Amino acid sequence: MPEKLDSYLMNKDIVNVRRELIKILMVNPKVSDGVFKNALRKAEQELGTDLYEQGSNTFEKKVNRKQWTADYLSKIIRNLRSEFSKDLVKHAIEVADAAYPSVTASKDLDQHQPIHMSSKEEKPVGKMVLMGIGIILLIIIIAGLLH
Repeated sequence: MPEKLDSYLMNKDIVNVRRELIKILMVNPKVSDGVFKNALRKAEQELGTDLYEQGSNTFEKKVNRKQWTADYLSKIIRNLRSEFSKDLVKHAIEVADAAYPSVTASKDLDQHQPIHMSSKEEKPVGKMVLMGIGIILLIIIIAGLLH
C-alpha cells in the first residue's frame, strides 16, 4: 500500500486519495495482482461513499469486450480524473482485467509497465485542470515552507 495513500486517508483528503488511486492504476494496470483492488478497498472502508462522485454517464462505455484494450483503459483513466464515480471505477477494473489478463505476483509498482497517456488525446480542459492543480500544490508547498 503506497504511503501517500495512507497519509491522504488519515487526513480524509478525498481529492488526493482519488488521484493516488488513479496513479496506482496507471502505474500498475494489472489489477489481478490485487494492488489497486486492495488500495480501493481500503479507501472505501475509510471514506465510505464520500470516495465517489455522482456519475454523469457522459463516458460512452464499450460493451464489446474485444474493444477493451490498454488504449481504452487509458481513456477510462483520463475520464476518472474528472468523474470518479463508482460505476466508472468498476468498469475500469473490468477493462483492466481484460486488457492485462496475466497475473503478476510482484507488489513492486516499478516493475509494471505504466499506461502511456498520449497528449494528442487529452482535452485542453484537462491540461488546464492539471496546470491549476500544479499551481495550487506549488502554493501549498511554498506556504508550508514559510511556516
